[in-house]
This record gives sequence, C-alpha cells and structure tokens, in this order.
Amino acid sequence: MDVEYYPSKEDVILQNESQTDFYIIVSGALDILVDSDGREQIIGKAVARESFGEISVLLGRPQPYVVTTTEISKILCPSRKTFLNILHDNQEDEQIIMRNHFQDLEALIMWTRKAIHV
Repeated sequence: MDVEYYPSKEDVILQNESQTDFYIIVSGALDILVDSDGREQIIGKAVARESFGEISVLLGRPQPYVVTTTEISKILCPSRKTFLNILHDNQEDEQIIMRNHFQDLEALIMWTRKAIHV
C-alpha cells in the first residue's frame, strides 16, 4: 500500500477521471470542488482520517469532482484490489463502511448536481 505526499494546492483527483486507488488522509487538508462552466466551486472539505475516491473504486465511474490539497498532505493510497480485499476480509466492517460511504456519496452527488446547475 503506497503512501503519497502532496504539496499544497496540488490536484489529487481530477473531475471526470477514473481512479484506480482509494485515498485515506493521514494528515493534511483538501478541498472538494466541482467545475461548472469554468468556475470551480468548493462543495466540501476533507481532513485527516477521512477518505475519498470511492466513486471510481466502488462503482467504476469517473469522479464527479476535483480534490485539491490546501496544505501539505500525507495520503494512504490502497489500490482498488487491496481496498476491496480488506473489506471482504472484515465483513462486519465492510457493511458499516459501505453504508457510510453510500450515505456520503448521496450527499456529495446532490451537492455536485446543485453546483453544476447553478
């Protein structure tokens, strides 16, 4: 499992690109943005112990947002296969994690749609 260090103001995920990794923030902070007609709008923030990249990893779809660091960030980057193996090996935790991520996804998708149609 790789650990990556990102400087401030660096894109970790680009909007409409598929990712092969799941991202877990060890330290640092990031903005979650959508680009609508050339305007970037912050729709969320992420800090240590939070994660992102689940749309590509769990659903196989491109990410609907950009994730950019706001300070130096240390991020754990398990591959899709590694992440899914961890989930399958811990089935009780898998159910909790999946339920929480799908709730977060629903909220994020609503924010993304609102921002794009503004």
